[in-house]
Amino acid sequence: MKVNPFVFAKSLLRYLQKEDLPSDIEKSIIDVMNENPSVQELYKELQNKEEIDRQLSIITSFDVDSAYNKINKKYNHKTRRYNYLFVRVAAIAALIITIFTIYWLTYDTPYNSKLIGSGTTLFKTSDGSIVNLDTLINTTLSNNLFLQNERGLLVINEIPVKRKINNKPNIIDVPYKGMYTVKLPDGTKVHLNSGSTLSFSDDYYLDERIVTLNGEAFFEVTKSEGKPFIVKTENISIKVLGTKFNVKSYDNDPNSYTTLIEGKIELLDNNKEHRVLPGEQVVFDKRTHLLDVKEVNVEPIVAWADNIFYFDNTPLDEIMRQLSRWYDLKIKYLDDNPDIRNVTYSGKIKMYTHPEDVLRKFEKAGELKFELRKNTITISKK
Repeated sequence: MKVNPFVFAKSLLRYLQKEDLPSDIEKSIIDVMNENPSVQELYKELQNKEEIDRQLSIITSFDVDSAYNKINKKYNHKTRRYNYLFVRVAAIAALIITIFTIYWLTYDTPYNSKLIGSGTTLFKTSDGSIVNLDTLINTTLSNNLFLQNERGLLVINEIPVKRKINNKPNIIDVPYKGMYTVKLPDGTKVHLNSGSTLSFSDDYYLDERIVTLNGEAFFEVTKSEGKPFIVKTENISIKVLGTKFNVKSYDNDPNSYTTLIEGKIELLDNNKEHRVLPGEQVVFDKRTHLLDVKEVNVEPIVAWADNIFYFDNTPLDEIMRQLSRWYDLKIKYLDDNPDIRNVTYSGKIKMYTHPEDVLRKFEKAGELKFELRKNTITISKK
């Protein structure tokens, strides 16, 4: 957002004095502060009356009359008085603008919201080739896979010819700030969340349909008689015939989650089978290797596939992990009290909004303060 510092300084002063401002001007002030942590700091500084008085005392200690009289003797007394007041007001305005400019130029570069959703998704083939899926149109790979981009949906088809099977997998790598949807050769759709990888071998769909997931994905599995669909994560395997379900298993999460939307699935854990019903979620504790099955509201769990953050009494620690992956941010807690990480929040917000918008909603709802500077969210008590 381009800002005229003189106009902004004047508007900010009126905002500080809690004047009634037109809604568009007030919105523009809030937008500038949301996009620029340096302006937020300026706003806080200008609310510190003692500091402002100290700065103004420095300005007013300058002998304005003496300096002015030396260069304006030809003007009459009335004109001198007018210009004296003008110089004093200009000096105060210069203070505000100078502080504003210093903060604007010297603080860390603000978070660039234009990059949200701009991560480059890569397809790494079993023979070592790398394809940029964001610029892909159509291509045939050397391992006889045909890739087709249909309005952001990657369609993978196998060419029915005798071919060499490579030992290494094909990998779809979705970075932070990105999402991608893939249609596998059997018609199964996989929606991949940010920071996720999905891999499958060249012999996918010959006998079994096996994929390996690290991250989060929403699966819409196509039925295929005699060919079960299996999702492998670091700790468990999920076996299905045809269904919709969500799997969340990031390396840096203490638990993995499998949530069934419709159909039937079986979880395989240490050669034990666990049947799951629609509306149930299986939580696997990576530390204890224990399973917990519970009924859940599935809507918040799959909302990410529609570009929505949906928090339903979600602990702050879990929320921050989601935000860090989607916005590619670091998280810093100033207080080591574990109770802070367990504070829960509820609500919906679009994922493509600026992270400041999400953080301000959290601030209004509780006793915590969230500060975004460059690529780090700092959390502290108010």
